[in-house]
Parts: sequence; C-alpha cells; structure tokens
Amino acid sequence: MLQEIQPILSEHRKALCDAWELDVVHQCGNLVRILEVEGNGDVFQRILDGALDVMAQGQVESGGALTETLGGLSRIMTMNNVSPAETARAIFALRPAALGVLRLKLPPEKIAGAMEVLNTFIDRLGLITLDAYQESRELLISDQQRVVDEFSVPVVKIWDKILLIPLVGMLDSRRTQQMMETLLTAIENTQSKVAILDISGIPIVDTLVARHLIMTASATKLMGSECIITGISARIAKTIIEVGVDLEGMLTRTSLADGLKLAFSITEA
Repeated sequence: MLQEIQPILSEHRKALCDAWELDVVHQCGNLVRILEVEGNGDVFQRILDGALDVMAQGQVESGGALTETLGGLSRIMTMNNVSPAETARAIFALRPAALGVLRLKLPPEKIAGAMEVLNTFIDRLGLITLDAYQESRELLISDQQRVVDEFSVPVVKIWDKILLIPLVGMLDSRRTQQMMETLLTAIENTQSKVAILDISGIPIVDTLVARHLIMTASATKLMGSECIITGISARIAKTIIEVGVDLEGMLTRTSLADGLKLAFSITEA
C-alpha cells in the first residue's frame, strides 16, 4: 500500500510540504525559529524527500538519508533544549497534510487502508526521532559529565616539584580512577617529588574511600613520588579506625599547611 500511495504524495510533493510546514509553524513555532537560525530551514523538505524514497521501496522502516536527517533534527533540538514532545509533534504534523492529499486523490474505498498504512509509517518516523533525541541527550549528558569530572579533579602545581589535588564531594570508583590517571600524568609531566591529596572537602570517609586513597598513594610511590594526605580531622581519623583501614606507612597531616611544610622538607632534602 505504501508503494501505491507514494506516487500520489510525490506528485503533490510541493503542496504537501507547504501544508506540513504551515502546520509546524502553527504548532511548533519555537522549533522552526531554531532551525532557521541553525541554517536548517529546509529540513522538512529533506525529511519528506527521504520519506517518499522509503515509501517507493514499500518499507515501513526508515533507513539511510532519512534516518540521518531525523537524527540531525533531534540533535539540533537537543542542543537547544527543545522538548522531545515538540520535536515529535513536528513530525506527526505530516499526518494531516498527507491525509488531506490522499482524501482528494484516492477512491473512497481505499481511504481507510491508506490511512492505516500512513499512520503506521509516520508513527515509525516519530519513534525514530524520539530514539535519536534520547541518544543525543545521553551523549550531551556524557560530554557534560566529562567536563565536570575534569574540573572535579584539579591538579595544581603549587611549588616546584609539589602538586596539590584538593578533593571535594564524594569519591567513587570512577572518580578515583580519573584522579589517579590525572595525578600520575601530572607527576610524569612535571617530575614532581610530592603529591598532596587534601581530603578536607570529602564529607564521608568510609572503607571504600580509604581504600581509594591507599591505591592512589601506592600508585604515586610507584612513580617515585611521595603522597601526603591532608585534611584528616578527628572525625575522619575516628571513622578510619572504626572501619578498620590501616593507613600505617602513609604520610598524613591534619591541615594543608602542615602538609606543605612536610612537602618542602621532602623536596629540599
């Protein structure tokens, strides 16, 4: 049936596209303005051309250029914080425009079957758009998380041969791995002798956090540097003892100032 209605829609492509774009302007004006600013004002023409090509093959599933165009629309909308509902609504606006053409050109007995096939096809286009929106959203969140992670583990060269990592917030396995990689790279690049991990900004030091700190200190020693853990308050010290973590052999200090004094003595030795 798709192959039967495709020539009709293709013959009236311009009128169909004009009617569709008019509906989109009325229903999703913000989306249209964004597309024009982004230089993609012809995106609905390209979607329609791709849809007609797919119809000519008798497929309900999309593919190739059509999928890419729908994905591009979703990515633009994601970057501009347009809701997936508004993006899908723009795609579904093709339905009444296409049905209007078919009602004029098809015999009455074929209208119901054509409507069913067309509805299924356009619903599929909407689902592809929503799937692409979700993928784009997850990618955007992942990129944002990577940027946050980079700022959440800053390595500061505070003196010749001395590095400082001020830790703030929760320390989980992923963040510990990033901290270790960032620190070891910085030690290699700067040839530092001392790395100070200040944990005064970590709200909870449990068994997992303590083990992460031990792993980081051990990795630092393998690089030929000393690791000093500062910011160990009475509460944190009590917690470490209660959870049974042994920090014997590790360099620790209550304050960052005391840690700096120790670091200077090590580098000057």
